[in-house]
Amino acid sequence: MPYTSKIARVVAEHEGYLYPALGPVARAVFSGVPTALADEDPSVRAAVATLHEERARFEASLAQRDHLAGPRLSAADLTVYPSTQLAVRAATRPAAAPLPFTVAPLAARYPKLAA
Repeated sequence: MPYTSKIARVVAEHEGYLYPALGPVARAVFSGVPTALADEDPSVRAAVATLHEERARFEASLAQRDHLAGPRLSAADLTVYPSTQLAVRAATRPAAAPLPFTVAPLAARYPKLAA
């Protein structure tokens, strides 16, 4: 697969899977009144599970190479990085405590993604 196609694939996977799952979690955690968490909303818990699955896939990819789409930094890495950092920021909030959202510190669970 050509390098540009690999970049497009990673970006599409981020936009199709990781980013949509991050939305409900971030909204619940940062809303100030996280009723979705207090009520243990199944859609938020499902989104957390999806986030873990997607990060695990990215982690496995990084075990084979230094960057998500190939040998050098690309739009793929620059697309995934902000979402990863937002997830870490959300996970460190007290409102996230009821969720199985163990991503902080990121290096403990996903060392390649943290690097």
